[in-house]
Amino acid sequence: MQTKWFRPSLSSTPNVSVGGNAVASNAPRMEAITQGEHALMAEALLRSMNGLLDRVDPMAVVEQICQQMVDASPHLPLAWVWIGDPQAASIKPQVVVGSARAVAGELVVPREFLTQHTDAPRYAHGEPMRSFEISPLSLHGPWRRAAMQFGVRSVLVVPIATAGDQRGLLTLYSSRPKYFEAMGTGLFEALGPLFHAVVTRAQTRRDDRAVDAALDHLTGLPSRSHAQRMIDDLWRLEPLSDIRGVLLIANIDQFKRINATCGRRIGDIALRHVAQLIQQTLRPSDLVTRWRSDEFLAWLPALPGTVAFATAEQLRVQVAETSLDALDGLDLPLHISIGATPVPSSNSFATAFDRADRALTRAKQNGRNGVVVARPDA
Repeated sequence: MQTKWFRPSLSSTPNVSVGGNAVASNAPRMEAITQGEHALMAEALLRSMNGLLDRVDPMAVVEQICQQMVDASPHLPLAWVWIGDPQAASIKPQVVVGSARAVAGELVVPREFLTQHTDAPRYAHGEPMRSFEISPLSLHGPWRRAAMQFGVRSVLVVPIATAGDQRGLLTLYSSRPKYFEAMGTGLFEALGPLFHAVVTRAQTRRDDRAVDAALDHLTGLPSRSHAQRMIDDLWRLEPLSDIRGVLLIANIDQFKRINATCGRRIGDIALRHVAQLIQQTLRPSDLVTRWRSDEFLAWLPALPGTVAFATAEQLRVQVAETSLDALDGLDLPLHISIGATPVPSSNSFATAFDRADRALTRAKQNGRNGVVVARPDA
């Protein structure tokens, strides 16, 4: 429900005589208005928090909070937000709300202007929160326009920052002189770290999703799509010799039987076990990925073709001779079959993969738990 602001009647204000002149005693009344408005705005901001912080789009969160704040006060015709590098060449509002939004709609402020000693905010060097009184005579053009067209009299600039890490600016316009001094700046100052948290949390979620997309959730190995991108990048590089390396494809023997007999949980343990053994056996520079459900691909760059069989056989023996506690007592030995091939510099990845895949099929046909190496000319 939108918070409404009710203006008290001006006729209720008593007059007092000071030095023979009738003067309206507005101080108690204005203090009560300020306190009431502060409470309404705080309530509106707290209500706007509900369900917002988990939204994906940080700018939508920032916009809704700004809108709630402007709706809660008749004295805030404009709020705008910019998120970016504090050393950016210029600042252009990205979120604009309020009845005076036309002022900021086309606002682009060059950085060199912001660092001059004028009544414009010098935000480019991460200065602390500042408030300004403005008028139709202000030197800063957008403020002069805001004062003339919308009656704006005071401006507050709040850095979106915490612990020295600045991400942008929140700028608030009020139609009352000394408005932010009367209201107290604590409420507005708190929005700086809040908006910083919204922006950085969204960035963290994006980074986490990127990491999740790059990893296979079960084994922790690079995902197939991520590994394919890495391989594509490697294949674009000029080969250093006639042989790029060795390609291996390993498949867990009778994996469907393990799943059917022991259940998928045990099957997952077997997959993680094999993935760990492959990683431990090969070099840190080798790329290992879970290619299909029960199949692993390993790219061994710059490895001579003459050691392709020995390397693959070492992997096979490592798996066969390492017991898996989850299969203890069951007649289900854990073995792998491997297809391998040296990869000449003239081969595309697709050509090399097809050759290794056919070698894996032959290893399965030969009785499983074996290695077949396909020559480049096969």
